[in-house]
Amino acid sequence: MNRQVLTRLFLILLATFLSGAFINCSNADTENLLIGEWVSETDSNWRIEFDYDGRCFWHYEGEPTDEFEYNLSNESLQCGYSFPKADGQYEYLRLTDREGRQTYCYEVLGIDQESLSLRTIDLGVKNFIFIRN
Repeated sequence: MNRQVLTRLFLILLATFLSGAFINCSNADTENLLIGEWVSETDSNWRIEFDYDGRCFWHYEGEPTDEFEYNLSNESLQCGYSFPKADGQYEYLRLTDREGRQTYCYEVLGIDQESLSLRTIDLGVKNFIFIRN
């Protein structure tokens, strides 16, 4: 192979590696921001808590109501729905109950130190906004 072909091949491999590293960094950043307690903007009695062990706890009026395992993903196939978006550009949150019978999927619309915005992934689309407690 000539030098120009090798240079192009190297640049393609480098770009592929860096885009993969960016995606992984993005998931890690989102997970780190997710950790903590969040209060619903529309119902202050509803709180969601995420821990470092991949567990999510729902509370209502201070009492625990549900416990889930959570997972963040860049895959467009979530809860049986596929999205016409490029994989890796959007993040999805999946909550699965301890028995593995009930699963909830959300698109992460935005997250920062102060707020979390989620959209349900099903036919009854709902948006939820949470404020860090």
